[in-house]
Amino acid sequence: MREHVARSRAIPGLGTLVNILTVLVGAGLGVLLGHRLPQRTRDLITDGLGLVTLLIAILTAWEVTSPALSSYVGDQAPMLIVLGAPPASISRARVSVNCRI
Repeated sequence: MREHVARSRAIPGLGTLVNILTVLVGAGLGVLLGHRLPQRTRDLITDGLGLVTLLIAILTAWEVTSPALSSYVGDQAPMLIVLGAPPASISRARVSVNCRI
């Protein structure tokens, strides 16, 4: 039997909006100030952001084995991610996202 999961009264889409705004602000700052920084500093910032992204990915993957997630979506949560990754990769390749960056 599933336990009732308490939901906060958040604004739907607020996280997406905050993400869009922070990406736009970061990109704007990069365009305006990036050329003023030495190449070594730019490389260090890029490497640091890459490590933070990797850490977030590892922590998120670790949470897939969480009992709370399993009780909410069932024991097949890791399988959902494994089955969801190939279609996401294929669709990204079809629209050539990496070529446009």
